[in-house]
Amino acid sequence: MCTIGKFLKVGYLFLGILAILTLYSCDESGDPAPTPNGNNRSYPLVAQTADDISGEVIFAEYSDGSVNFVIELNNTFSGSEYPAYLYFDNAVDGDVVALTLEQVDGAKGGSQLRASALDDGTPFTFGQLLAFDGHVKILDNNDDVLASGDVGGNSFTGNAKTYTISEAANSGVTGTVRLRERLNQETLIEISSMDAFQSHIHVNSVAEGGAIAISLNPGTDGYSATNISSLDPGAGGQDVTYSDLLLFDGHLNIHDPTDINLIVAQADIGGNELTGTEISYDLEERNNSTVSGTITFFERRSGESLAQIILSNTTPGAMHPAHLHIGTAAQEDAGLKAVILKPVDGNTGISETHIDRLDAALGGTPLSYDDLLVFDGYINIHTSMADLTLLAQTDIGENALTGNSVSYALDNIPGVTGTAIVHERINGEALVVLSITGTPVTGDHPAHIHGGSVAAGPGPVEITLSDVNSFGFSRTSVEQTDAGSALTYADLIAYDGYVNVHESTSSLAVIIAQGDIGSNAN
Repeated sequence: MCTIGKFLKVGYLFLGILAILTLYSCDESGDPAPTPNGNNRSYPLVAQTADDISGEVIFAEYSDGSVNFVIELNNTFSGSEYPAYLYFDNAVDGDVVALTLEQVDGAKGGSQLRASALDDGTPFTFGQLLAFDGHVKILDNNDDVLASGDVGGNSFTGNAKTYTISEAANSGVTGTVRLRERLNQETLIEISSMDAFQSHIHVNSVAEGGAIAISLNPGTDGYSATNISSLDPGAGGQDVTYSDLLLFDGHLNIHDPTDINLIVAQADIGGNELTGTEISYDLEERNNSTVSGTITFFERRSGESLAQIILSNTTPGAMHPAHLHIGTAAQEDAGLKAVILKPVDGNTGISETHIDRLDAALGGTPLSYDDLLVFDGYINIHTSMADLTLLAQTDIGENALTGNSVSYALDNIPGVTGTAIVHERINGEALVVLSITGTPVTGDHPAHIHGGSVAAGPGPVEITLSDVNSFGFSRTSVEQTDAGSALTYADLIAYDGYVNVHESTSSLAVIIAQGDIGSNAN
């Protein structure tokens, strides 16, 4: 009689491949017993309890087409036996046993079972197992899950994407949402947050809001896991892959567990994720409002934008309308509204608007983040819908200031002083800002740039500036002379001219402030 050897497991080969050494034996006909052919695949088994029992399961193909299921665990206890099973479906959803595996011996931390058919007699091959819709669980004697791992088509490719969850409504709730790609292109969505919660993926960005697209499993102990292969039936039920989710026009909402209408945390995902590229503009007060702040445009992965306004000294309880207009902030008449922004909440001073196109009244043309960088526009913030008095304002895009400027002194009569500052715009044009203090009369004061110098004057009016208002300010965008000759910032700071500020339109002969500019300045 031939001696039948027993399988001796010797651990892993170099690069993590398990080798199982089998002693050859003979049956009565002298044929050798099946042996490993070198094809194998390992999957991690992740601890699910504080006992931290974890390890891996290895599928090893044999020469007769059967598969040896080898389980290796850490932190098991001597004297204990751990039931093990191959289940249908992924570890989040599946609870139907496909194949009963050999119990794990707690003393050795391992087990082996060679099989070629499921418990119901359905045959399988090693190749079929590599695409199998299943997972493995290790249980205790109370059927509690100690370790689990997705296998076959549910195994992970290694591709993953994590988004930061930010608090909403001053809840203090934060966290992360991670998308993990499966071999079958489905997705495991894991949320780590605080305490118990209910969450969904909604269409559109956080700033827009939208209907539920994907319902996620409730969170317990600050964790939720959901396998995703399609949209909710109410959202159309279409198949959705990991790659689709990376481009999805959506956001995550986490709700208070006791009030589904209360959103405690949110995150833009997919195409709405922010790239980290942004540009910010200072919003300056107007009409002595004391309201000022910034507007920041954030680039989204889709190429669209999030516009965030943050203001100080807003009015509690008020809603301050905000708009992106065409043209420059210096023009006397408001330009067309290109984008209607969400009103600034007077309680928080904050407004957030998703921008992807011009207003419908202008045709709804797509408007990208890159378009905004060169947009011919400006931002207005108003007191209220009933009172459109300007609170704050700034130029954006090609009208934004480069930071280059030249200042000229304005004076003429005792007690009246001021400046004329010529600012450079990104597009090469100029913004002329007059600031006058100590004006002897109220009302608006006409202002002009004249040809020549103060000493050689009076020279002809060559550039009409905006009137100096009752607050002592004038802002004029200058791109040409009154005669229509093109004029740049570089031209203006070398211009042969001077500024006159007059008492009124009926008293142009009375000059209240004056100063040389350009090539005539000292």
